[in-house]
Amino acid sequence: GYGGMGATDFPIGGMHDRSTMDARNLGFLYPRPLRTDISVATSDVVEAIWVGLASNGVPHVYWGGGVTVVKALLTTDAGENTKTFGGTSTVYGRPAFLNGHWYVPMGGADVFQVLTTVFDGVIGSDTWDAGPAAKYATAFAVGFTGQSTTSPSLSLVRGTAVGAISLCNDESNALLAGSWATDYPIHPTAPVNGLVALGRFISVMGPVGCYTTDEVANG
Repeated sequence: GYGGMGATDFPIGGMHDRSTMDARNLGFLYPRPLRTDISVATSDVVEAIWVGLASNGVPHVYWGGGVTVVKALLTTDAGENTKTFGGTSTVYGRPAFLNGHWYVPMGGADVFQVLTTVFDGVIGSDTWDAGPAAKYATAFAVGFTGQSTTSPSLSLVRGTAVGAISLCNDESNALLAGSWATDYPIHPTAPVNGLVALGRFISVMGPVGCYTTDEVANG
């Protein structure tokens, strides 16, 4: 924008960018993040970390790795128990937030998990739902889809352990297998380790490189 971060003098029609706001998460504008130190046990494996708000506005921080998710109060770092997933589920990569739900990738052996309700208290009172059968995920992102520039829609993007991505344009039915498009291979020799969506464009990262495509697979 004109004048740089925090500028107060900008011409009519210019873009005003305030350093007190965080616009890194596509589709959302937040106050600048509060720095908080979190104590993580040396035995904890941390593959992902995210913050969920309870219905009363109290923030809770989650981190996960292996088969366990740890929950704590963000403001005091007070622990509120852990949740262990069964089977070979492994919290694998970066979750995504859309319409009040956190989509948590669980690797290539078990379906993804959705944190639908954050309780202001122990993690055992939260609500988690399992994704549809055979819908595995190693990373999530949120991006725009559709050719319309006036009314684009938000979609979930799911990366897989076999180097593919898939989109869900109906987030309200993301727990139904039929809501997900057919997996599209990007680099089938390695897993998707990270996804970054910017508008319609999706950057797919893995050990064999970084690829960019769009929602109709024009890579």
